[in-house]
Amino acid sequence: MKITTGGTGMVSSQSSMTASVLQQAIAALNYNYTWAADFSKFGANVNDSFSAISAWTVTKTTDGVKFARNNTTADSSGFQLIEGNMPSDGHSYGSIGAEFPENSIPDALDSSGYPPEDSPAIGHPGRYVSVVASFDRYDIDPTPAGTHDPDDCRFNLIGFTGSGTALYYWMSNTGFIGSSHLNGVADSDPSNQTEWDSIVGAGPQIFTFDCQNVYVVIDVTNNPYQFNFYAAYQRKINYEMILHGMIFSDVPPEPITLPVEITNPTIGSGPA
Repeated sequence: MKITTGGTGMVSSQSSMTASVLQQAIAALNYNYTWAADFSKFGANVNDSFSAISAWTVTKTTDGVKFARNNTTADSSGFQLIEGNMPSDGHSYGSIGAEFPENSIPDALDSSGYPPEDSPAIGHPGRYVSVVASFDRYDIDPTPAGTHDPDDCRFNLIGFTGSGTALYYWMSNTGFIGSSHLNGVADSDPSNQTEWDSIVGAGPQIFTFDCQNVYVVIDVTNNPYQFNFYAAYQRKINYEMILHGMIFSDVPPEPITLPVEITNPTIGSGPA
């Protein structure tokens, strides 16, 4: 949103009120961010923001995009957000382009493995990658089978950088590290039916992934290219999830009010 003045250079009372509300929202944030997206501005069609969505029932909501799927087998596919498809009014770099800004996340490691304790992720203003989502349903098949473990069903994410071959691999369901925080609280992400029941229907949740506490595949860069979302990986679940937005920030963000704030990034000048 842009705040503009009239021909006299005076801000109208309505604009002034809007600016005041915006300034209060920005002041209330506990974080600074290099990039953020408000998915209520995104579309719900193939190649209209999200990709690889044919296996999901996807609908537009007033506050995001809803993805519904019943995994009756231990499926490993995830849907994608790829730069180039993002609407200019829906993310904080939109006034410049449809891509993620360079250096919006850290270049944590030049090879495969876990970043060292003194990696460039430490102190980086985009160290934490967060997904803001609500769940209307998350029903786990209670019977263990093959890769399906009903007591280990977690929200997972993969971040692709550069040309799309170097990965930030936040895949806890395959033995690696998943999200680091839920709503700003460390090591609190849900994994079993009881824990998921506590957040289903409870409004927006912030799943935060740490670029320091992650497995790196090949050689990541500071230029994100694509993100793959998994309500769980290689698990049998029936779920309905609304994605509200994403944030690259200096600390784990909390609390969140919708829409996700996108007008005051540290890189770029806000949406178009």
